[in-house]
Amino acid sequence: MVAGPDDLVAELVEALPSGSHLFVTDFVDTGDPVQAAMERAGLETLGNGWIRSPEEIRAHFTGLPLLPLGLDFLARWFPEDPEAPVPAVEDLAPHQRVLMAGIARKP
Repeated sequence: MVAGPDDLVAELVEALPSGSHLFVTDFVDTGDPVQAAMERAGLETLGNGWIRSPEEIRAHFTGLPLLPLGLDFLARWFPEDPEAPVPAVEDLAPHQRVLMAGIARKP
């Protein structure tokens, strides 16, 4: 049986020493039509390209405290201008709402 992403991440986290960080990025499905189109394109052209809900991505961090910003859109983690305030979600362009990221620290 092939391990799923949750099993693979759990195995990785188990092997990490205390104080290590886990950084995860994943394509996200929050119901935006652009996200659904991207998933279809990945499946049709590459044979894979599954995207996950924020809850499914957050599950990778089970038992680990997330660092600020928590789990959020990647565009909010790395604004183009580091001196500018973090953009509001509603100000993100559709292409900026396809990836989420989070960082957690293993106690």
